[in-house]
Amino acid sequence: EALKSTTLKDVEAFIPQVLNSQWSLESLVHGNVDASVAKELTQLFRQTLQGSVTEENSIVASPLQQRYQLDSGKGSSYVLKQTLRNPEEQNSCCLTKIQLGDRKSLSTKDLAIATLLGSMISEPAFDELRTKQQLGYIVSAGVGVSMNVFALSLIVQGAQHTAQYYDDSIENFLHGFKDMIQTMPKQEIDQFKASLESALLRKDLSLMDRGVRFWDPIGKQLYNFQWNTERVKALRSVTREDILKFYNEKVLDPETRRRLSVWLVSNNEEKEKIGVEKASFAQDVFEDLDTLRGKMVSF
Repeated sequence: EALKSTTLKDVEAFIPQVLNSQWSLESLVHGNVDASVAKELTQLFRQTLQGSVTEENSIVASPLQQRYQLDSGKGSSYVLKQTLRNPEEQNSCCLTKIQLGDRKSLSTKDLAIATLLGSMISEPAFDELRTKQQLGYIVSAGVGVSMNVFALSLIVQGAQHTAQYYDDSIENFLHGFKDMIQTMPKQEIDQFKASLESALLRKDLSLMDRGVRFWDPIGKQLYNFQWNTERVKALRSVTREDILKFYNEKVLDPETRRRLSVWLVSNNEEKEKIGVEKASFAQDVFEDLDTLRGKMVSF
């Protein structure tokens, strides 16, 4: 709706407001250059955008102030429920994110286990929720990091079931995955570890590969350019018992995990979709984002 009334003059007037306000720039320069040239290039970039570089907007040597995710808190199980505005949209969706912790609270071994879980859970989640249960045509699972916080994320989107049904199915899968870890042959766990180690230590094949590897810890606000090798070193000592302990505490235990789901509800969900007769676990449902935000604090 806002775009319908937006004109070219509005955009032209808005750009100087953004460029002249307080904003931060993180740059990466690598290759056949030294530090002085890198700084000159960054200054040139800022000058191109802002017209001039002053003492107030010049390069600072200290790390930039980080942005932070909100911590849902130990023992939380929140839901943000939103009805889709498009009346023609037939699909409902559930995104479940379980916060594993920020970089300060997780040891290097924890990071290795979290990364390993991400590689182990992806295929079984798709096989169970998509192939066997046929819940939706979009199903994925994995572990990622954003703004210094690591999280296990699962998403299911489809047209036949309610968002709550998808969430309940995700929860059941997570409990079933624990059984898979317990019964998985040690040789298979070792194969996952070996594959992950190979991926983390893969040599750069081009200058672009090297840039991506350098930028990865910057974009994640980790600022540790050795974190791949550090995780590999810790990964080698990870056992089945370590994985299960981490998984129980961070993913399953309702007293210690941090669980947040987003339900995107289609307009025909109440009448035409398969729902949940009785939820398998307790959740606090919010329909207002500000109210939910008020329950959280920064990591």
